Amino acid sequence: MLDYFLSTNAVQRVERGDAFLVLGRKGTGKTAIVRYLTEGRRDPLSKALNLRGYPWNVHASRIDHGASDIEAYVSSWRYLIAVELATLVVADPKGSRSATAKPLKQFLSDNYGGTNPALSDILRPNSLKLEKFSLEPSVMGNKLGSVTLNRLENDHQFGVELNALSNSIFSAVEATAIEIKLGPLSLHFDELDQGLSELNEARSKMLIGLILAARDIKRTSQRKFGAVNPVVYLRTDLWDDLQFSDKNKISQTLTFHLEWTPDNLLDLVERRLKLNCRLTPPGKESPMAL
Repeated sequence: MLDYFLSTNAVQRVERGDAFLVLGRKGTGKTAIVRYLTEGRRDPLSKALNLRGYPWNVHASRIDHGASDIEAYVSSWRYLIAVELATLVVADPKGSRSATAKPLKQFLSDNYGGTNPALSDILRPNSLKLEKFSLEPSVMGNKLGSVTLNRLENDHQFGVELNALSNSIFSAVEATAIEIKLGPLSLHFDELDQGLSELNEARSKMLIGLILAARDIKRTSQRKFGAVNPVVYLRTDLWDDLQFSDKNKISQTLTFHLEWTPDNLLDLVERRLKLNCRLTPPGKESPMAL
């Protein structure tokens, strides 16, 4: 049972799309919110992406040398989010039968051997095959037959090509979602800080890249069909260590700070007591352990 734990309005803020970044100290309930939104209601269009054991070293090599240092990982996160959204769409019973979803299924099968690749495998291929991808991503009018993920430092085309591919995937996701009348699609990035005591430079840039990618995708979807909400859950101390130009704007407008006050702790206790009373058969003692 997760209901009694949620005594803040974080869930409502995330559901309404008012916040895409949830900050809290260790133990404040970030993972409980993710579980409620993805398990508690069994929403097939809301997916938890747990980064415990994520191959950060692999991701560190998927760098856009044509972008600024701060934005060097935005294109790789955009692609990862695009693939995860594609898996949500094709997993839906209506989506799997939709003609507009066929290119997505073909792309996923060609590059990952199925339509539900593991999170850890999305950026692992050395290159992505596009020969049969009917959406035909292109750069300056030139159709892409493939996108190589391993790039030399003097190659500045990685981000341009990967963004073109991501945009094609987003377009197919949007078209399918509109056609079959899907509800909002949500991705929840959790446990980004697992096993991490302090940030090194590469990890800082990757976390900033995820935050910027999620923010940009959220903005774009709102202008189009309002159906995508990537949400990032992060420890407050790690957020405090990140440095980039839009940080204050994001913190003040699109962030929920998860904190426990005496009032909401009391509310938590009351909810737990009510839940115990509801679950305990008449004549038996209610277990009061919190």
